Amino acid sequence: MELRHLRYFTVLAEELHFSHAGERLGIEQSPLSRQIRDLETELKVRLLERTRRSTRLPPAGERFLIDARRILNDVDLSVRGLRAFSSGGPTLRMGLAEGLAGEAMGRPRRLAKCPRKLSVSTLPARVLAAKYRLPRRVRPRVGSR
Repeated sequence: MELRHLRYFTVLAEELHFSHAGERLGIEQSPLSRQIRDLETELKVRLLERTRRSTRLPPAGERFLIDARRILNDVDLSVRGLRAFSSGGPTLRMGLAEGLAGEAMGRPRRLAKCPRKLSVSTLPARVLAAKYRLPRRVRPRVGSR
């Protein structure tokens, strides 16, 4: 089974018409029909019920459509993730306020050794507070709930 079989089946299941599915896929009706027949033979299951007037999905076809969409989506996500990784991918920037990093001031150095792009810096809390308009200190009101 190849990914093109899954793509062909998915489009055909959405269109329920060989000619329309073929147009969408950019192939003729006859090779599309042959590929779907090969897929059904390999799976030993009828994925489509064909008559002269219509095409419909039996329960096995509906079930396989769910799986085919999931598989194609997983492959697409994997390819996009791999391309992002190989091109350096997005950079994760992390800022730690001095004093809030606690005992683990060694952590930023360990994080910086990650193979992915990672920028780590520590900033004084007052700089973070000013930059992001955060209150320097939050004090509970006396007598309030």
